[in-house]
Amino acid sequence: MHEYSKVKVLYWKGEGFNYPEINQYGIDHATGEYLLFLDGDMQLCPGFAEKALMAIAAKGYDGVCGIREDVYLRGGEVVGRNENYFGCTQERIAPEFGGALMITREALNACGGWATDTVACEEAELHARLNAMGCRIAEIPVPMILHTDAVRDNRSPLSAVFSVRRLGEGQALA
Repeated sequence: MHEYSKVKVLYWKGEGFNYPEINQYGIDHATGEYLLFLDGDMQLCPGFAEKALMAIAAKGYDGVCGIREDVYLRGGEVVGRNENYFGCTQERIAPEFGGALMITREALNACGGWATDTVACEEAELHARLNAMGCRIAEIPVPMILHTDAVRDNRSPLSAVFSVRRLGEGQALA
């Protein structure tokens, strides 16, 4: 793990896994003007944070996301890759941001933060509230994250929709 003098690592001591509640816990302990949210299976690409801050400053965006590269693994071996999951080729207002977002504290506080009673689709719920308030979340054509995901065999199409993760219990799928 990299050491950064301005990074504070917190450990969740609450009950169970509630992604919005964990994010809100982080917000309550953060001191900065900008907040970065990443799912546990994501790695931030070098240089993204600086470019996101420049876009926020130059264009007055309330938040920014970037290119998400997905790598699919089976038994530790790469079996697939999507180098631009959301198809971002030019700067635009983000149609969604998934589990990766840099946002101003001001915008997040103005919309009420993460809804801790939401147990599924929490990013989409937050995005809808931000949009309703007129917040501008941009997607820029800059690599933001590397997202790794395990391929799960023997799953029905319904299990992908009605999975443990979709029901808010964590990243791992059975």
